[in-house]
Amino acid sequence: MNPIVSILIATYNGEAYLRKQLDSIVNQTYKNLEIIIQDDGSKDNTLKILQDYATNDSRIRVSQNKSNLGIIQNFYDLISKCNGDYIAISDQDDIWEIDKIEILLNNISNYSLVYTDSELIKDDDSPWGTTLLKRLGHAPKSGRFLMELFTENSISGHACLFKGDLKNLIVNSKDIVCQTSYMYDQVIGAIASFKGGVAYYDRPLTRHRIHQSNNYNSLLHRETSILSSREDAKAARREARKKLPRSSFLKRKRKRFSLKIERAQEKIALTEMLLKIEGSPESEISSNAISKFDRCFFNRHLYTRLLQLCIKKETAKSLSRGRLYYLLFSIF
Repeated sequence: MNPIVSILIATYNGEAYLRKQLDSIVNQTYKNLEIIIQDDGSKDNTLKILQDYATNDSRIRVSQNKSNLGIIQNFYDLISKCNGDYIAISDQDDIWEIDKIEILLNNISNYSLVYTDSELIKDDDSPWGTTLLKRLGHAPKSGRFLMELFTENSISGHACLFKGDLKNLIVNSKDIVCQTSYMYDQVIGAIASFKGGVAYYDRPLTRHRIHQSNNYNSLLHRETSILSSREDAKAARREARKKLPRSSFLKRKRKRFSLKIERAQEKIALTEMLLKIEGSPESEISSNAISKFDRCFFNRHLYTRLLQLCIKKETAKSLSRGRLYYLLFSIF
């Protein structure tokens, strides 16, 4: 049995690197592919390149949006059109290892998603000498109920393969992405971890290009920030704080507390939304469990409920800390 793998590509003004990526996809060792490409109104020769490839390969379907939708809407449109047993997302300017799909299929097993690290490359295809996870300082994560993916996401859309039965769950997650600052690949990873879990394969299978005009303007800051030094950023913040008047100390502390409280409330809300998306009625967290957040140091009722839903003990403990905890015990 050769399951269909849907490969989704959202393009926009990608003529510079597109051919190399398409070559690496159409020449995959695994052949039963459905390659769906949706262009978001490119002004260069991207559409012509896509049409040329589609003419020579019947597995490729190309469409172009009448107006620019942006990366999030374009992605959700794409995923709603695929029919594969498995789904893989491709950036327009990367290069895949020729056996990427075959390897991921062989290693997904009973998990909902399998992913790898990515080798970082420059405009001229030469390596930066590091990988994406190393550069971000993120450790690979595997297993189920990984709420930590929202604070340290190790799963990139371009480096994973997930099962087609996640399709509707992902489509239903659009509101989470649109209403928060999270990218869709973060949400996909979390949904997969809530469904059947995620697995990590320890070999980079994507050469992920970092350059000055990464696909989609909305991703430019995210991608180029990978190359910025964390230590330099910390040093800049320290210097900026030294210039502030002493009277601002309490204001900064209050702001810090407020941000911690907002993030904690957001995590609880995200947990509830993800459990609802997962679709099991018994998975919902009772409103009573959440409503006590403002009044408690630690919400034992919520903690117990989360444990019953198979949330990891440390994650459940973190989610169950209340507003008073952050105000009184989380000073620094």
